[in-house]
Amino acid sequence: MKVYFTSSGQFYKEDKPLFEAITKSLEKYAGKKPYIALGDINYEKDTEQDIVTAVQKMEKQLKDADVVVTENTYSKAGIGFDIATALNLKKPVLVLDQKKESERGPHPINKLKYKLLSYKNYHQADVEQVIKTFLQNAKQQIDTKFILIISPQIEKYLEWAGDTRRMHKAQIVRQAVEDMIDKDKEYKNYLKV
Repeated sequence: MKVYFTSSGQFYKEDKPLFEAITKSLEKYAGKKPYIALGDINYEKDTEQDIVTAVQKMEKQLKDADVVVTENTYSKAGIGFDIATALNLKKPVLVLDQKKESERGPHPINKLKYKLLSYKNYHQADVEQVIKTFLQNAKQQIDTKFILIISPQIEKYLEWAGDTRRMHKAQIVRQAVEDMIDKDKEYKNYLKV
């Protein structure tokens, strides 16, 4: 499983042992080293080409990942952008935060209700279990790909619907199948067995 992990550079500098505990747990339970983005672009010192290259690399890694994990104790706009992008790409997202609501009030992300978004307050002692649980659950949510051979009539409809609704063809097919699943009583009975 490919994991994209992002945090602020401030978190990395101020709590490097915890940062390392998170990345080791991600590698242990995902089976691969995570992509790591620290949001360390310096817009004042880096050249325009350096910034473009760094952003393109992060975008490619984010799109390539199966899941996204963020450490959000020190919230940054870039982390929020990564969360929004991942949800738009239908990737499971875990937002880690060390601060309790009593310390700063309710975090807005905690109030969002998306089936692919998990928000967890954590401590160093339980971070490994939090990551393990998230990755186990995420495996059940990760999309699989398959080839679908369609008729010219279906192709024509998908072209029209894609242009009209500004959606990818795959999104239209997926939505249609998900609607069928929601309405299929036989399938729901099958799942109960």
